[in-house]
Amino acid sequence: MRTALTAVFTARGLPAPAWTDPVITPGTTAIKAAHVTELRTATLALQ
Repeated sequence: MRTALTAVFTARGLPAPAWTDPVITPGTTAIKAAHVTELRTATLALQ
């Protein structure tokens, strides 16, 4: 999801969002509330 959001920001000429953890590794990185909040904030910023 973060890759897709970054692509939309780039396509619109906007700076890409900054993420708390730049890399999330499936099965290794624990998903945090901050990750979900960042996705939500970035999505709402595109409205």
